[in-house]
Amino acid sequence: MIFSDQTLAAIQTYIGEVLMRGDVGLARDLALMAAVYRDGLLTPDESTVRLELRRWAA
Repeated sequence: MIFSDQTLAAIQTYIGEVLMRGDVGLARDLALMAAVYRDGLLTPDESTVRLELRRWAA
C-alpha cells in the first residue's frame, strides 16, 4: 500500500469538502489522482500527495 490510513482519510476528507462546495470536476480529478497513486502507476511520497491535495482543494 502506498498510502497510510491517515493519508487515505485526508484524501477522502478533501474530496468530501470539494463536493460540498459543488466542484464536481475537481472532486473527480482528486479521486482519479488518488486512484492512479493507489494503483502504483505513480509512486510519490506521502508528503508530495498531501501538498498536491492541499493545492488542488484550495
